Amino acid sequence: MIAVILVLVGVFCTGTLANVADDLRAQQVTNITQNYGNEILGSSDSSSEIREIQTNKGEEKILGNTLPNYVILNWVATEDSIIFDTNLGIDSVDLVYGTVDTGNTKKSFQFSNVGIGKNKYTVSGVTLLTCEERIKITWYAKDGGETFGSATSTGSRQIPQSLLNLWGPGSFGSRAECLHYHFKTHGKEVAVSNICDYVRKADEFRKRVIELKLTPQKLVDGKTPNVYRFRYNGYYLDAVCVNLVPTGDLISFGK
Repeated sequence: MIAVILVLVGVFCTGTLANVADDLRAQQVTNITQNYGNEILGSSDSSSEIREIQTNKGEEKILGNTLPNYVILNWVATEDSIIFDTNLGIDSVDLVYGTVDTGNTKKSFQFSNVGIGKNKYTVSGVTLLTCEERIKITWYAKDGGETFGSATSTGSRQIPQSLLNLWGPGSFGSRAECLHYHFKTHGKEVAVSNICDYVRKADEFRKRVIELKLTPQKLVDGKTPNVYRFRYNGYYLDAVCVNLVPTGDLISFGK
């Protein structure tokens, strides 16, 4: 009886298929170095694969000169999306679907009629909500009306260090903890959806304060010295000051 064995392997594993299969796989190794129009903040730890192999009595059996079909998945993460690179074997697949779980957000996705070779798909609205997120993607391949395999891909993404360095530790002892707290508390009220945009908006507000030569409203008590509060146009900013000018670490931003 012919059965289907699903083999989950890394894209760099050495296989036992014919040389032509090895050649195909070598062409499909993807090194994520492209600029997708948004900074890449993380990626999958390694490739994951769903492979469909026809066998007879537990032994691999390649029918004629055809190759077993397989789907290879790589992905990268920006601050608001997951970008998939999928590579297929010798036949198209009706559907690739699954769930992205960042620990803060879960979002389902599906790609229909995935063709042979390299394909790129973007899942938007998966925003970075903490300074670092571990990402787990559970995915499935479906063809001929039947799901023929599943796999799990893990990875991570982080806020760029250049943005994190703009934020001070405040009373939390670390930049990441302080930033996370203030974004969680004030992000919605300043109309930003991810933690990167929160820092950018606070920094733009700081630049405006300096440009207008605004006078601080008050000294802010806390573990960090020389923190002053500025108010302008309905917003406030707490930042470390030198000679009453907010040129140091950002501490808080809100309304």
